[in-house]
Order: sequence, then structure tokens, then C-alpha cells
Amino acid sequence: MPEGHDHDHHAQGRTAAEYVRGFFHNWGDYEGPFAKKVVLTLRNRWRAHTPPFRNCCGHPGEPGC
Repeated sequence: MPEGHDHDHHAQGRTAAEYVRGFFHNWGDYEGPFAKKVVLTLRNRWRAHTPPFRNCCGHPGEPGC
């Protein structure tokens, strides 16, 4: 995995609980105002689920990644 990337988004065995845990971990660790977290979450989820589909936004540690 790339440095700073604490999850393997290509692994088929990743459970929903692991995704949820990572989501809340990133939200809790990211220092910034609530509005910024919402914007980053929307942006990162959009990048992860639009072509080219990569299942990860490429911004590890940010909300929504």
C-alpha cells in the first residue's frame, strides 16, 4: 500500500464494517470545520465513484476516503 494509505481499496475481502470504521476514523482525525469535512466527503466520494472507477479518491486521511 502507498505510504499514508492505511487501507487496501483493491482487496475483495474488505467488509462494510471496515469501510465504516475508516470513514469515521478519517472524520475524527481530520482537523477542520464541519463544513469543510462535508465538502471533502462529497468531493472524495464523487472521485471514487465516477469514471475511471477506482474505489478510492486518492486523498488518504481526508474525510470521505
